[in-house]
Formats: sequence, structure tokens, C-alpha cells
Amino acid sequence: NGKFLIDLNNGISLLNRIVESGGTVKKTGILTNVKKSTLSNNLTVENKEELNLVTMRWSMKRTWKEGNNLKSYKTNVRIFFLPEINAMLKRNGFLVEKLWGDFRGSNFTPSSWRLIILARKI
Repeated sequence: NGKFLIDLNNGISLLNRIVESGGTVKKTGILTNVKKSTLSNNLTVENKEELNLVTMRWSMKRTWKEGNNLKSYKTNVRIFFLPEINAMLKRNGFLVEKLWGDFRGSNFTPSSWRLIILARKI
């Protein structure tokens, strides 16, 4: 009767965000989105996202300038959707007990930023 808690990017929300505000690289079919924003401390940050629909890998590069130095952060992760995770959990003897869409405990919806799952070993 062990419990398992997992926190993931919400694949549906991520896909919708990139489709709505980005585009597709015709040569590769990769979805892309580039967005610049200015933070409250006047720091300008550029986010470049790519989602490969064949491999379901999402990569993001965040770039900003501090003084004369260009800084960046990169991430590259596999995106999973709820039916996929649910099937993997069932196959390994777990039952989903609860879903949340953020760390405040909001209900999970397709537009939720996160997919937080509490499962129980059966």
C-alpha cells in the first residue's frame, strides 16, 4: 500500500502554449516558440522552446544578460501525457488516487501548468 508522488510538466498545456504562440519549422516539423519578457528587476529574458512531436522531447533555452555577460539555462526533457502515465502506473501495480495542477493544490485541468499525481500501490 505504498504511495507514489510524481510531478511533471503538463504536456497538454505545454503543447497548447507552443501551438498558440509559436510556429512549426517546416523542414523538421518541430514546434517552436520564442518569447522575450522583462522581469520586475528590468532584466530581459528570452525563452526559446522546441517540442519534437516524434520523440516528445521538449527543450527550452533561457538567455539573459547580466552586465556584459550573456547567461543561459537549458533543459531537455521527455513530455508525458496523463493517459501514458496512467497506463505505466497501472502496468506497475499503481492506482491513481489524486491529481493536482499546481503546488497550491488546484484541480488538474488541460490548462494546468503542472501534472502532479498521487498513486497508491495495489
